[in-house]
Amino acid sequence: MIALSDQASAANGLVIQQSADGSNKWMTTKQVALVANTVATLIETDIILRYVRVQLTNGATPTTSLDVKSSLSAC
Repeated sequence: MIALSDQASAANGLVIQQSADGSNKWMTTKQVALVANTVATLIETDIILRYVRVQLTNGATPTTSLDVKSSLSAC
């Protein structure tokens, strides 16, 4: 995954989570901080569960632009 935000995130504010059933049981598998206007490249994690989501927690300034690109590949 790569991500670009116009503002910095909170500390470890970009989170990748997985769930077996998409319910309330989400497990965090990766956390990173985003730097304003800098592409966070090659954020990698093993995806082993059916459902995946990405969450962003804003830093001091609200984010107005966020671009996230992802792909899945088999090893």
